[in-house]
Amino acid sequence: MELQKWRHIGWIDLLGILAIFLMVLSHSCDGFVSQLDTNRNAFVTGALTGSFVRVYVPLFAMMTGVLLFPVKGTMTDFYKKRLTRIFPPLIFWSLVTPLLFYSYYTHINPGTTNAAINVSNHTLEASLTKMYTWIFNFNTDNTPLWYLYMLIGLYLIIPVFGVWVQQASKKEMKLVLSLWFVSLLLPYLQMAAPFLGYTGNYGSMAILGESFCNKFGPFSFVSGFMGYLILTHYLMRYPLSWTLKKILSICIPLFALGYAITGFGFLKTQEVFRGNYEYLEIVWFFCGINVFMMTISIF
Repeated sequence: MELQKWRHIGWIDLLGILAIFLMVLSHSCDGFVSQLDTNRNAFVTGALTGSFVRVYVPLFAMMTGVLLFPVKGTMTDFYKKRLTRIFPPLIFWSLVTPLLFYSYYTHINPGTTNAAINVSNHTLEASLTKMYTWIFNFNTDNTPLWYLYMLIGLYLIIPVFGVWVQQASKKEMKLVLSLWFVSLLLPYLQMAAPFLGYTGNYGSMAILGESFCNKFGPFSFVSGFMGYLILTHYLMRYPLSWTLKKILSICIPLFALGYAITGFGFLKTQEVFRGNYEYLEIVWFFCGINVFMMTISIF
């Protein structure tokens, strides 16, 4: 089966349209979720809706796995073709987005009453600063650009993994995927550790060898979005011979369970870790077990 051109794979086209729709709906929930401390009803609406569509990023990653594995050509050709498509929009929107926010809150909607918006962050001086500090990381104005940074990372490592997946056996791929599956549980292990008496290490609450001086734990190199790509390649090479009835009987309950953990877990996390935005996002992690359950069901 030739997997070179997107337009020739009908089900990928359909999945892409679905993922784009879910992405737009997800970001439309941000204005509701941001009212967690001021409007409970709006927050719950945004949280439950946003949890339902949380699969869009992993779906994009899995589609990437379908389209780019096996890798053809040299690493240089791969990087030249892929990275040159990423950097121009990354640079353009990193420069333009702060100016758009500045124009909106200065001329179009000055004096907004939205408690989640701090207008002082969108002055001309602040906007000009963001136009050059983006080289260190995305800022609050262009948060959605985090995806491009992640995609750059995938593109950098895909040719390396591409060599491995072409020669890896089914047993070897299952072993790597098993390790990746364990990594999907780690965010919850870190969340639970303090309740079991863990007090951290010099102020860091990271686990399994990670700390301020070491950001790479034992699962660092078998975790993250690359797992979705390897899983996709595995399913394409060894497709499941399930009937439609079996697919629905497994995937519908699996999606429902994943959504229940995501949606109601997000609400519960907000109650238990009130004001801790880092912990609040754990249930929404794209590489968490519950979002994985929803993603694999749709795929």
